[in-house]
Amino acid sequence: MRLGQNPAKFVDHVHKPQPITVAVLTYVPFLSGYFATYLDVVKACLRSIWENTDLPYELLVFDNGSCQDRKR
Repeated sequence: MRLGQNPAKFVDHVHKPQPITVAVLTYVPFLSGYFATYLDVVKACLRSIWENTDLPYELLVFDNGSCQDRKR
């Protein structure tokens, strides 16, 4: 038995997506050893997208269970 109502019934305006979607998948398991610079690599990737993309786009960043950042 269903309780309540579908919240989409009350939406008046739906956001039209941009023609380009950029998706970035990240995973930084540790911030030490071999993975010490991975967070900087992710930051450089996102900065590069921001600085070099002139057309309107949507950016999706998916984190695949990275560790919690306690140093920065």
